[in-house]
Amino acid sequence: MREWTTIRLTEAAQVLELIGDDDAPPVAEGQALRSFYEEARGRDAAEAVRVIGHALPRREALIWASHMLELEAKASPPDRASRHALDCVARWLDDPEDSYRRACYDAAEAAPDMAAARLLAMGAFMSGGSIAPEDSTPVLPDETSCLRITVGAVIKTAYQSEDTNGFLERALLVAEDIAALGAKAALEADTKR
Repeated sequence: MREWTTIRLTEAAQVLELIGDDDAPPVAEGQALRSFYEEARGRDAAEAVRVIGHALPRREALIWASHMLELEAKASPPDRASRHALDCVARWLDDPEDSYRRACYDAAEAAPDMAAARLLAMGAFMSGGSIAPEDSTPVLPDETSCLRITVGAVIKTAYQSEDTNGFLERALLVAEDIAALGAKAALEADTKR
C-alpha cells in the first residue's frame, strides 16, 4: 500500500467534517483516514469517491475532477457552454491567475444547470480568493464549498457515463495515484492505462 504523501489529513473524522453529511457512516474515534477509505471502497465506489475527493487538497481535487470530466468529454462531447466551462477550468489550472478563476464563475453561470462542467467551474471559482465582485469588499467562500462542488461534479459525471462503475473505479485509481504520486505523475500514469 503506497503512502499518501499529498493528503495532509490523517483521521476519518476530518474528512467527514468536510463532507458534512449527517447520513455518513459512523467512525470510531481516532479512526485513520486510510482505513475509513478502504472500508468505503469495499462498500460503495461512489462513497469512496466522496471520501478521497474530500481528502485531497483543493487544487489536486480540481485537477483530478478536471481530468475525469475531460475523459468523459472524449467519449460524450459536451454542449458548447459546458465545453467552455471545462476550458476555463483548464486555463485556470495551468495559470492560477485570479482573472481566470473569475472566468470560471462566468462560464459556470453560462453552462446548463444540470451540467457537471458547471459544477467543476464553480468549484474552481470557490477554491480560494474573494467570491464578491472585484470592486466589492472581499468575501471568502466557505472552506468546504470547493471540495463539495468538485466531488459532486465527478459523481454526477459517473452517473451520466455509459459505464458508471468503470468511471468510478478509474476515478478512484486516479485519485489514489494523485494522493501517492502527486497530480502530474498521476495523470501521466493514467494516460498509459
